[in-house]
Amino acid sequence: IGMTDIAERTITNWLEVKRLAMGSEHNTAVLETVLVETVLGQWQNRAASAERENWYYTFEHSVNVVSVEPDDPTAEELTVKAEVNEVAEFFELGTLNTSLSYDTELTMQYELVRDDGDWYIRAMTKLDE
Repeated sequence: IGMTDIAERTITNWLEVKRLAMGSEHNTAVLETVLVETVLGQWQNRAASAERENWYYTFEHSVNVVSVEPDDPTAEELTVKAEVNEVAEFFELGTLNTSLSYDTELTMQYELVRDDGDWYIRAMTKLDE
């Protein structure tokens, strides 16, 4: 498995977890399967707010990994640049709100860290391109 594959798998896993945590089921327990601090707490708070305020998103994503640094299978940390297409529908009190729904292309930078053989995301930043 190459480093690009590891990066793509980790980011895809995150986007699936995001879909579960921010969706109608508000499954926040899954966040810790792919995120670590500082982003873990941020997303736990966001998901808790969504549940408390009775809103959620449905998401569709696609990912294209642009670069992975370093390209070293022994690395414990990776910096990944990826293009992410995110299609989101926002629901408030069970009703679709089209003004808060979107379809966007994002260029993201993810900081990945290995812990006990598994990869986690510890930071993510939207890049201005």
